[in-house]
Amino acid sequence: MPSEVFNQGGKFAFPDDDRTTPDTQIAVLKYPNAVLQWETNRRPLDGQHDNGTQFIAADGTAVTAWRGGWSIVGPDGKELDKPADPEDMDGLNAHIRQFLECVETRDQPRSNIASMAKTTIVCHLINASFLAGAPVRWNADSHDIEGEAGKDTLSYRRDYRSPWTLPSYG
Repeated sequence: MPSEVFNQGGKFAFPDDDRTTPDTQIAVLKYPNAVLQWETNRRPLDGQHDNGTQFIAADGTAVTAWRGGWSIVGPDGKELDKPADPEDMDGLNAHIRQFLECVETRDQPRSNIASMAKTTIVCHLINASFLAGAPVRWNADSHDIEGEAGKDTLSYRRDYRSPWTLPSYG
């Protein structure tokens, strides 16, 4: 988990639409031994695809994934061969098959609740930093935001209509 997250951005590409999230943003996540930059914008990822995700390694190798495909490009800009999928499974069907196997064997699925919770928390920390306009610090021991930055945002807490409440722990 990151120890600190900072996100800056805004609605620049489509300023007049009714979305509440920014369409352009850069988030910097500080981890114990690394820094990750996450970016959302309107430029094509690889000159070809206008949506998707790109992961760039320290050596410059880039993995780009979009709806319908993915590619690997080396530091020299040349496309690399993709590793063969030993199970010959594709996307959603692979997840469903593996989940059903885990129901039978009682093994942990690849997409288990603990890993998905971490992914979701990171997304909420990025949004909390954007909404707070300040860096947000994460305490891995208490599983909570440290300090006040980010705690007064919709990513952290919501007001509920009476008589509904959400219990508070800690």
